[in-house]
Amino acid sequence: DFSVVAVAREDDSAVEEPVRVAVAADRLGYREVWAGEGPTWDAFVLATAIGRATERVALTAGPVPVNVRDPY
Repeated sequence: DFSVVAVAREDDSAVEEPVRVAVAADRLGYREVWAGEGPTWDAFVLATAIGRATERVALTAGPVPVNVRDPY
C-alpha cells in the first residue's frame, strides 16, 4: 500500500511530465500526490492540473513559501 508521491516542475519544464507521474500514481493505487512549488510554477495551479487528470488520489499543494504570498 503506497501512500505519497511528490511531483514538481523544474523551472520552465512542461507541465505534462508531473501530470503524467500523478496519473500513473493514481492508476497504481497511491493515495496521495503532493504538488511542489518551484521558482516559476505555482503549486496550486499544478495541483489543479493534476486534479483534472486524476480520479482517486488526494492532492496536497506544498510545501508552499508563505513569505511571497498575500495574506488575503
